[in-house]
Amino acid sequence: MTIHYAGAPTDADMRELTAAFGDLLPVAYRDFIQQWNGIFLVDNYFDLEFPPVDDGLIAFESLFGVSTDNPSFHAVTQNAWLAAEIDQLRAWVIGADGGGNFFVLDRDSGAVFYWDRTLLHGPAESGAAVVEDSEGRNLYLFRDSLEDFLALLASKTQGMDHVQKEDWPG
Repeated sequence: MTIHYAGAPTDADMRELTAAFGDLLPVAYRDFIQQWNGIFLVDNYFDLEFPPVDDGLIAFESLFGVSTDNPSFHAVTQNAWLAAEIDQLRAWVIGADGGGNFFVLDRDSGAVFYWDRTLLHGPAESGAAVVEDSEGRNLYLFRDSLEDFLALLASKTQGMDHVQKEDWPG
């Protein structure tokens, strides 16, 4: 599998991200953006184990960046499109599963949620930490922190080819 990434963003990109985020950027998020500026699994997606959903798996395809002309992978654009749908959290959409569902950072707690926006998964398993969006779709607590989420992704992508692309995701 190959991962495309954009590389270091410009100062203007970082100012845009910081202004849109509206708070001090979490260190782990800022560091990820400055090093990778988004990642995209070119050949496919991979599954992440997650017992609270009906089949025990969720897909992962991308984390958004800020130096891309493709609005589907641009963090600021995605958040402008989606913010009104998840007003229960002070949410920031950080990535996607490739099927219309998203990974969301709660700006207050620092936790990462999986947002089953397309209702792909059935009702939450009992005991699952779930928040409902404005239309009754589940946001599942996936990781207690962004650092834990990024560490999981790093472990899953070890050994993959990492290719920097100017026209990210390419």
